[in-house]
Amino acid sequence: MSELATPGYQASNGEWEIGAINLFMPKFKIAYKHSYNDVLTKMGMEKTFSGEGDYSGAFEGFDMSVSNVEQHTFIEVDERGAEAAAVTVVNGETAPLFRAVVLNRPFVFQIRENSTGCVLFMGRVGNPAKQ
Repeated sequence: MSELATPGYQASNGEWEIGAINLFMPKFKIAYKHSYNDVLTKMGMEKTFSGEGDYSGAFEGFDMSVSNVEQHTFIEVDERGAEAAAVTVVNGETAPLFRAVVLNRPFVFQIRENSTGCVLFMGRVGNPAKQ
């Protein structure tokens, strides 16, 4: 049982006195990253990482597969205060939605405002390899 789960800690959690104190503690920075593939597989999500997952309800119209689920956390405490962040990253692949168009020879371009069709910028690229 962790110290934060002990009955003494839970009982004293709401009984702090209000007043001025001098607090001395070190500056620290902690970053943590962990993959949850094994945990999620043990929880019954084996199809998620095998390529057999069905995501049609969330991503209609294209195939998707999940290769990794990671949790990234960060906290830094110094004399200015504390900064903390956490994010869950889901890595995977999707089938291409569009075919590739490669502009590897001279071309002309325009940037237009959608509602009026007004051309805001126009130009040409003579040799894309030199840009």
